[in-house]
Amino acid sequence: MSESSSPAQSQSPLRSLQEILHNRILQKKGEIHESHNRVYNDNIWREIETLQWVLAQILTLRRRGI
Repeated sequence: MSESSSPAQSQSPLRSLQEILHNRILQKKGEIHESHNRVYNDNIWREIETLQWVLAQILTLRRRGI
């Protein structure tokens, strides 16, 4: 029996990745605290911004139906 790839199946990995990234962003935001070293907090913000950019790319792909 051959398996055909439906649009829902092809989007499933993107949805999973989207959830992972969203949870990771929340986790990173929880690591920021005003008592931490500024360089440490700046590095965490850079990671958050990068994760948000990747998440935006995933949302774009999902809107296009890829």
